[in-house]
Amino acid sequence: MIQQPRAGLFGAVRWLFIGVLIGLLTSLAPVALAQTVGKAVVLPNLRLSNGTVLDAASLRGQPVLIYVWASWCPFCARQTPYYQKLHEHLQASKSPLRLISVSIDKRPEDAMKYMNERGYTFPVSFDAEPISKALGSRPGLPRVYVIDRQGRLVVSQAGELFEEDIAAFARHGESTGDKR
Repeated sequence: MIQQPRAGLFGAVRWLFIGVLIGLLTSLAPVALAQTVGKAVVLPNLRLSNGTVLDAASLRGQPVLIYVWASWCPFCARQTPYYQKLHEHLQASKSPLRLISVSIDKRPEDAMKYMNERGYTFPVSFDAEPISKALGSRPGLPRVYVIDRQGRLVVSQAGELFEEDIAAFARHGESTGDKR
């Protein structure tokens, strides 16, 4: 009779272990789906907040930086001013590097209010699903991706970056070639 509860306990522990293992493997699935650096990426057309559609074909042969953010994200709030500075630098220097932001806010008006209140002028799209399909799922915010002139993913990073890290993305627009 004493052995019976132990067998039951062992069985419960075994099923608990299997459940935890399945949970861990499932939680890793989004990381496994993320595009691999060095692989070719086909970007979708993106509807921008001003109502225009950014034709993906117009980006061929140009380096592209995609910044994925949300108005409610505290890490995004700290680094988004640096993306605005990068955007202004890219425009002033006539760099071929295109900065496109993608807000994952459920309500686009929340993101637009956030941008307007802070004076952000970089392009924003709310087409998070097509971008996610093109670049793969990746946990965490903010996220940044850089695609080189040949259409290869050269940067895929999640998490907060320092100002100098964001400023360094400008090198991807230099005419001497793509910098990794």
